[in-house]
Amino acid sequence: MSSDAMTALPATFTLPLTITTPFVAPSDCSTQWRTTSVHLPVTSGTSLKTPILVYEPSTSCYPSGSFDLAPENRLNFRPGVCPDGWVYHNMAVASSGASTAYCCDRFVSIYATSIFAERCGRYASASAFGATVSGDKTLMVHEAWAVTWCASDTPTLTPQLPTLTNSMFMPVWTPGDRIPDGIYDHDEGKDGNAMSKTVHLVFLIGLPIIAAIIICLVIWCGVRKYRRSSRKKRELKARRGKAVSREAA
Repeated sequence: MSSDAMTALPATFTLPLTITTPFVAPSDCSTQWRTTSVHLPVTSGTSLKTPILVYEPSTSCYPSGSFDLAPENRLNFRPGVCPDGWVYHNMAVASSGASTAYCCDRFVSIYATSIFAERCGRYASASAFGATVSGDKTLMVHEAWAVTWCASDTPTLTPQLPTLTNSMFMPVWTPGDRIPDGIYDHDEGKDGNAMSKTVHLVFLIGLPIIAAIIICLVIWCGVRKYRRSSRKKRELKARRGKAVSREAA
């Protein structure tokens, strides 16, 4: 990687490094795995102790200057791009307005669980990576790199990263892939706000109208019942009057 593609910072500096071109790790970095065991959940309240491979490469497998920074910033790059051959995961816009993504090696998925926080993992043959673990396949995990960029950074980056909007979320992006318009747009927040406003209007306007209609119906039923009762009384009185007249005659 060329020296002008990355800015090394003093050891006391805590801001992330800048990487504008994909970092290319030495070839021997692909075999630096360590066997360990973790308790993987099987059912509710039950876990199984399982051997896995964790990527623990030497410092030469990271960009120069990474270990001069605070641990939380060693794999955070701003602006930054993923290492050569890696894939971008969970692309989105942060609350700051900048775009963010996690980087995982190819054919690897992002994990975010109580066991692995922002780790990349896949099941593969351990022997292919110079490690020995019982079983045909084992879970191999490496720490995800985090990259952040703004729209103004795009012209300086190779590859040029997509321009995201606040409503976009892209699960996976491989450099060179074209993004069809609207395919990753998520407007649930807008729809939710619209629904909330609709419900509010129903309660604000609809309920008083419904209450007024109910009151009118009650009054109408009462008046109708009163009129019917009065008519029956008049008819009964009239019949009694006729009966008295006949008896008098």
